[in-house]
Amino acid sequence: MVKDNDEIDILFETYKKTYVPKSRKIYLSMPYHIHEDLIYFVVKDVVNNVSEKIGETIELIRTDKRPLGVHRAIESRIYDEIQESDLMIADITNNNPNVSAEVGYKLAIDKLKGLKQPQLIFIKNTRGYYERTYYKEKLGKV
Repeated sequence: MVKDNDEIDILFETYKKTYVPKSRKIYLSMPYHIHEDLIYFVVKDVVNNVSEKIGETIELIRTDKRPLGVHRAIESRIYDEIQESDLMIADITNNNPNVSAEVGYKLAIDKLKGLKQPQLIFIKNTRGYYERTYYKEKLGKV
């Protein structure tokens, strides 16, 4: 379980030492509602910090912000993005069925690639983070 930015930096360094990524793309799997946007921005900041530290561009893929092709279903686009990404970060806090399906697909892809370990980082229990932020912003309490 990742608790702060330093732990994510350590995880990424370990990931970099054990697996040489080809695309420098990270797929972010999470429910996309305005309430969850806070986690997206936290992850984006961490990815940008790591990108600066290693001196290479890392693309964080958030599928809901990609332009849709005219003839492609969203499922196909999501699976393509997962397949093209070397790492997935998944917010499994609320047991979202779409996130679970995407994680399962990533596990299968990594197994087909012959990787010994799936290239996944799980984020869990963000609900309290949202509640603290909501109360702090809206009610002036923590």
